[in-house]
Amino acid sequence: MTAFCSRTTRTLLLAAILSILTRSGALAQDPWEYSPYQVFVWFAAEGMTEINATVEEQLRLEISLRCEALVHAPWDAKVTMVPEQYRTELLQRIDSIPAADLIKHAREIALGDKLFLLSVNETGDGFRIQARELDCRSREFGNVVERTVADIQQVGHAAFNTLMATFRPLARIESTKERDKKIELRIRAAGLVPEDETGAKRPSPILIQPGTTLQPYMRHNDRNGEPNLKVGIQKVPWTYCHVVSRDGELITAQVHTGTRAPVTGKPSQRIQRFAVVIPATGGSTTLALQSTAKRPDPLSGYDIFAKDPITDKQELIGRTDWRGTMEIPSSDNPLRLVYVRNGSQLLARLPLIPGWEVRRVVQITSDDQRLHVEGMLRGVQSRIMDILAHRTLAKARFKKRMEEGKLQDAKKLLDEYLGIETRDSVDKVLNLEQARQRSSIETVQKKIEKLFDQTRSLLTKHVNPDEGSQLSTEYDERKGDAPAATASSSTAAPTRQPGTMP
Repeated sequence: MTAFCSRTTRTLLLAAILSILTRSGALAQDPWEYSPYQVFVWFAAEGMTEINATVEEQLRLEISLRCEALVHAPWDAKVTMVPEQYRTELLQRIDSIPAADLIKHAREIALGDKLFLLSVNETGDGFRIQARELDCRSREFGNVVERTVADIQQVGHAAFNTLMATFRPLARIESTKERDKKIELRIRAAGLVPEDETGAKRPSPILIQPGTTLQPYMRHNDRNGEPNLKVGIQKVPWTYCHVVSRDGELITAQVHTGTRAPVTGKPSQRIQRFAVVIPATGGSTTLALQSTAKRPDPLSGYDIFAKDPITDKQELIGRTDWRGTMEIPSSDNPLRLVYVRNGSQLLARLPLIPGWEVRRVVQITSDDQRLHVEGMLRGVQSRIMDILAHRTLAKARFKKRMEEGKLQDAKKLLDEYLGIETRDSVDKVLNLEQARQRSSIETVQKKIEKLFDQTRSLLTKHVNPDEGSQLSTEYDERKGDAPAATASSSTAAPTRQPGTMP
């Protein structure tokens, strides 16, 4: 009775406040900001020698009163016993209940905001409490949160705290700034959070603070408010929003994405753009790299780097194993930017929250052929630089001998220069290898062609095919102008003295 009166009083008070705000224009006709979350809690307790139906009902009432007293106006919570068809699964396999089945259970749940599953089981040394949140807009579950207590008197308090630990606040995407990759969002029900004497919002679990990470969604509804069968609800892939500031009900977030245009389109009655908070859970996530073939192959030997989006500190985590997997550990910042490299080529930029998902699979076009070509062409480029060094040294020594007038020594150095591998011989090797290295994947083929173009550019820049002719011409001109005695000074016969024998 007390709970009923309290709820009725609160409803009347909220109605009066909303009426005043509407007349003053402060409401701005925004039910998202000024209407409470529609929250449903399904509760069950069983398998305990100390708990009977009466105690179970008392626990349900305690959880309901705590929701009303501690969250207050931003939540309109209905705490009920779990429907009988889900009771066994809730108590024994809370992580196995399909979200689609729960959404179909009742129209009000499908149109609500949150459905919480909460169970209490007796263990050998206390009580195990499990909770899980289903976000009704995205229709996706959060992770299971589990806690244990030793005393039955602590169950109510611990059950409420466990439930709140699974709560993921919502925010509506208001505008995007593609130039600086920032996004502005409005917090759900934030207009119902009271303010202190300074005008600042009082602490509330529904407020989203700086440092929080959100997952954006796009939802296309039909005229009945249900997800469109063709488009439906789309999680924006490989995209997270990292909150950098909050001003009242509005938050500004930096978008980190692995796609070009993550959040597109304009909101309407049929199209909803919103984001759900992803809590920091710690732990790690297994990243699995696979090829894009019909029968995906594991991509082993690919380098994995991670960068902190705030400090820009980057580290090499390691290299994918024979299964194409790599464990991505958590860090001080829940959000990590993961980079996939193969040789010198950056293949993917993947925002990731380690621990939120046990395993994450990403398909990448196999880059092994390009890497093979890159290694082969590095050898050719080293060969080009060796040719350049040999020619530069021979040319310098040739010039010095020419200046000293030692033409025979200069001729030997000229012959050495002309015997060095030419540009044409290296170009023939490149043409032969390029004809062999053909990929059926267009993007890989373009990368291969670019590598060959870069190597040819290096060859053209450093190996001049006309330089040998120029040095030969220089030598011939100098030899033609030199006096005979000078030209053969080292082999000329000595001058005969008078009176000597011829």
